[in-house]
Amino acid sequence: MQQIKNILTTANFALAILATIIWGFDAFVGVPEILKVAGRMHPLMLHLPIGMFVIYLLLYLLKNSFSAPDFDRVLDFILLVTGFFAFITAISGSLLSHEPAAYDISELAFHRNTGFGFAMGVYLLYTIGSKFTALGKVLLAINTILLIIAGHKGAEITHGKSFLFPKSDSDDIAVDSNTTVFTSLVEPILEKKCYNCHNEEKTKGELIMTDSVSMMKGGESGRILIPGNADSSFMVQSFLLPIEDEKHMPPDGKPQLTAQEKEILIAWINAGASYSKTANAYVAEEPLRKLYEAKVKTKKDKIYTFSDLDSKTLASFNTHYMSVRPLNAGSPAVKASLFLASAYSPEHLKTLLKAKQQLIHLHLADMPVTDADLESVSQFTVLEKLILNGTKITDQGVLKLASLGHLEDLSLANTNVTKAIEPLFGNIKTLKQIFISDTKIPDQTVSEWQKKYPAITFNKLASEDLKIKLSPPLMINESYLVKSSEEIELKHYIKGTQIKYTLDGTEPDSLNGAEYTKPFTIRSSTDVKAVAVKDGWFASDVVTFSLFESGATPDKSTLLSQANAQYKGEGALTFINGKRAPIMNLPDPNWIAFRENPFSAIFEYENSIALTKISFCYGLQVPQYVFPPVAVSVFGSNDKKEFQILSSQKISPLNKNRKDQVKSEVIHIPLKGQSYKYYKIEAQNLPRIPDWHPGKGEKGWLFIDEIFFYDK
Repeated sequence: MQQIKNILTTANFALAILATIIWGFDAFVGVPEILKVAGRMHPLMLHLPIGMFVIYLLLYLLKNSFSAPDFDRVLDFILLVTGFFAFITAISGSLLSHEPAAYDISELAFHRNTGFGFAMGVYLLYTIGSKFTALGKVLLAINTILLIIAGHKGAEITHGKSFLFPKSDSDDIAVDSNTTVFTSLVEPILEKKCYNCHNEEKTKGELIMTDSVSMMKGGESGRILIPGNADSSFMVQSFLLPIEDEKHMPPDGKPQLTAQEKEILIAWINAGASYSKTANAYVAEEPLRKLYEAKVKTKKDKIYTFSDLDSKTLASFNTHYMSVRPLNAGSPAVKASLFLASAYSPEHLKTLLKAKQQLIHLHLADMPVTDADLESVSQFTVLEKLILNGTKITDQGVLKLASLGHLEDLSLANTNVTKAIEPLFGNIKTLKQIFISDTKIPDQTVSEWQKKYPAITFNKLASEDLKIKLSPPLMINESYLVKSSEEIELKHYIKGTQIKYTLDGTEPDSLNGAEYTKPFTIRSSTDVKAVAVKDGWFASDVVTFSLFESGATPDKSTLLSQANAQYKGEGALTFINGKRAPIMNLPDPNWIAFRENPFSAIFEYENSIALTKISFCYGLQVPQYVFPPVAVSVFGSNDKKEFQILSSQKISPLNKNRKDQVKSEVIHIPLKGQSYKYYKIEAQNLPRIPDWHPGKGEKGWLFIDEIFFYDK
């Protein structure tokens, strides 16, 4: 026993000297690869000094309960062994710190210093603690504190700062209309399962996931997600691997993703991996929108307990004269709007009675609704909002609505109602607002009502506030790639709507642009801009249809600059294969992307040709760092050696008002019709993303899908 004690005492003295040297000069010393293996033993070794010191501490506190004469010798031996393993642990941890930068330097240094401090403290406690009782007690207290601090800091570095006190995993997330889907649905998953190992302080695999820029950049293995393509995203591939696979994430032993969490991450990536979109920016049928609605409870939404309307019945209501939609995503309540007055029939309301248990909002503005029709309306017993502006109703009909015991909002503007409707206010206790602009009710009467019925707000609004916005016109043609002489057909389903359009790039409105009366043809490539207008309605948004004839396709194309390795498309053929790419699927093979290098390519004809226009098609997906080119230039040559500049267009930089834009764009470059055999096109991607974007300072991506050439 004494021999073992002597060996350990000598070993501890040697280790104390070695530890002092490493502690003081570690930053200036390199670690051979063979010693790094010893460093990786740190997680195994660290439990020994912790456990042995705890045993020592317990026995020390209880030593008065033991009468054995050799008890102090046992305590000293435990302390000697504890010191030995504490030095080994501290030294191996210092060797481990020389691994490729995976941790925050300041956090690691603090943990390292407290670890060495504990080892030295145990050594001092063994050597002088028994000789000086008071000093021994002080050293014991200091070592206890150092052990707690070092252990806690090590756990934070390894498992993350929220490991000991994790945040609440509540399934109910309170959000408002401005909260992004990422913040409310995706980030809680990443925070629980990914941030612990991939943050600014701890960057395993050189990957940081706590901000959008770093996450999109990826780690030592490259990008971890490809917006629009979950199947090709390394992030998804890694968590779908068997748990025993070394590339499986999160690693075995860490909290794993649930089936629902995997589904959410996959849906988020397939939907474009946006950090800025709210739920309303996604189509109702998108998987991510459905997952959001199932997961998130919005405080302001009412909870309705009645049954859902079956999907078949709901679909049957939607026609060119009627729209029936859910009131809120995931809610059984529905809202209905009738339009196209010339097609109106009282039978429409009777048909709607199939939904009388679910219909909450009914919009009948400007319909030829009469008092007789209000017999049907009075049967919608759960109705909360009813709009009758501009209808043919009278006082007699309005009084029939007394049975609507849940009605809160009633709009009677621009009707023939009079002050005789007053009994309604006493019969419907739930009324909160009544709109009575342009009626036969005197202002004096309105003032009296407001005092008499303080729970109801009597509103007088301008007729402009009662208008509905038209939907944009539709294009009937199946493809934006049109054949020569193919006619372009536009349409709007609301009768009496006028379509105004332009072909010269200007914005059409009710006064400007040609009126669409019959199909028309285009030449080469053309941006058709169209708007729907109608008296009594707000004009629709202007919609742009970028149309292309096949044109004078080059015989050969050659890339002069290297495309990004992840988005090579079909090489030089990508530009002239006649295929547009979907903007929501950037990995589509019809996209080719440039980031490290500007785009440059030569397009060759067998015989010289005089081009009059080139249309350069690119993608715009700002949340994913995909920006317009800074400039596009065209050069011509007949010998493929000497090129002269034919045209150069600079593109105005985007501002923060377009930070959420996702769309396909085109630059039309007019040429003077000079004849050349070779045409070179160059485009510079954005060299520095502006400060208003999460990727500020990064290079922008340039995605190109097609280039069209025209000689007439």
